[in-house]
Amino acid sequence: AITAGGIVESLYRSSRSEGMTPEEAFVNSTESITGPISKTISKKGIKAVYDSLDDEGKKIFQKAYCAAYTPARDVLREIYDEVKSGNEIRSVVLHGNRLKTYPMGKIDGTEMWKVG
Repeated sequence: AITAGGIVESLYRSSRSEGMTPEEAFVNSTESITGPISKTISKKGIKAVYDSLDDEGKKIFQKAYCAAYTPARDVLREIYDEVKSGNEIRSVVLHGNRLKTYPMGKIDGTEMWKVG
């Protein structure tokens, strides 16, 4: 499963490869999850993000939204089905049991976590 931490780590590495300093890359990548866009979506909906963009930004948004809509819808539908059926909680319990035998590796040793 993709986690927010994995997404942020990927964004951080991408930002670094584009020449950002470690500090700039950290802020850029973490604000992608916790920043103004997230707050706008939470309070006003995703359309408010779209409405705030200039014409070029709206074109980019439309392209990204159309590309992501079907896969995101399918993933969300699966998540809701898993929760509704009770499979999700069973999966969490099973994962907890697996961690006793196969502990999760440390994630706080990467450059991004040290910068943060």
